Amino acid sequence: ADITSQDSNPPTNIDKMWALAKKFVHRVLTTDACILYLPAQIALAALLDAGSHYSHSFASYVKEERS
Repeated sequence: ADITSQDSNPPTNIDKMWALAKKFVHRVLTTDACILYLPAQIALAALLDAGSHYSHSFASYVKEERS
């Protein structure tokens, strides 16, 4: 499953958000974040950052359900 099928309000400009997320990761690679954070944490930060540029929240997609 991907973001557009799981999200109740999928982003319409996913290609632009993907490009921003890739730029975020490239910027991170020039820092010491790679030794401080797991790759999944960096990827999640890239998605959240890209979403914030287009006023889209991925919170419903990444939110952990607790009972």
